[in-house]
Amino acid sequence: MEQHTNCRKHTLTQEIKQIAESYVEAMAFLNTKYNPFNGDKKADECELFVIKVRRAYLKLDGLEQRFIHNEFFSTENPRWWERFYKKATFYRIRLQSMKHFKEIFDNEE
Repeated sequence: MEQHTNCRKHTLTQEIKQIAESYVEAMAFLNTKYNPFNGDKKADECELFVIKVRRAYLKLDGLEQRFIHNEFFSTENPRWWERFYKKATFYRIRLQSMKHFKEIFDNEE
């Protein structure tokens, strides 16, 4: 059973990494090629995706936002948590934050 749980954690991590990577790509596209008046379907899809990610992120509490941002959207310091949390606490809060973010993201319109 523990192996199955670890597999789900890994899958959840990969899903959120993919959301973050897609967000960065969408933002890059919008910052370089976006013209709201030309009816570009890709630009519209990128804009809607960015809005969906931001809405999900803003619905998290401050601690969850900190974890999601530092773990998936920032590359500044991958060991940012070591000054603040024990390893077990870090992984517990990280998992809780990932689950909540994914749940909100999946339910966003």
